[in-house]
Amino acid sequence: MSTTIGKSVLLGTDFSEHAERACYIACNLARAMGGVVHFLHVVQVPMIPGPDIGVFLAGPVMEDASGRARRLLDEQVARWRDHATVGRTEVMVGDPRACLVEVAGEVKADVIIVGTHGRRGLGRMLMGSVAEHVVRTSAVPVLAVPMG
Repeated sequence: MSTTIGKSVLLGTDFSEHAERACYIACNLARAMGGVVHFLHVVQVPMIPGPDIGVFLAGPVMEDASGRARRLLDEQVARWRDHATVGRTEVMVGDPRACLVEVAGEVKADVIIVGTHGRRGLGRMLMGSVAEHVVRTSAVPVLAVPMG
């Protein structure tokens, strides 16, 4: 792990208001430290019941979701390119919790920054908490940015 947090920042984004706030913090930290921001969005594989339906829908659904995510990520990066040095920009398909930790290792991130939705109760149980899981499993510091 680097002794200077902010040289390599991994931003996990879901394009929400929470993620935009996290992006602001990530870009400002990287800029202040002379570092780089890596942007990552993960398209979650939908839970579709039944093996036949899942096989039939997964391909087209995931292609459409990945293409849309790529366009949104490109737009987000374009908005922030003048504020910080941009490194890797990637759309992955999988579990956001695992992908964030994996990519953090690949880009040798000093810190992972994610927005948090602050879900409670049933919403948290159904959706889980990406930020909480990443905090618990990451080898590098994680900054979970609440809406404020």
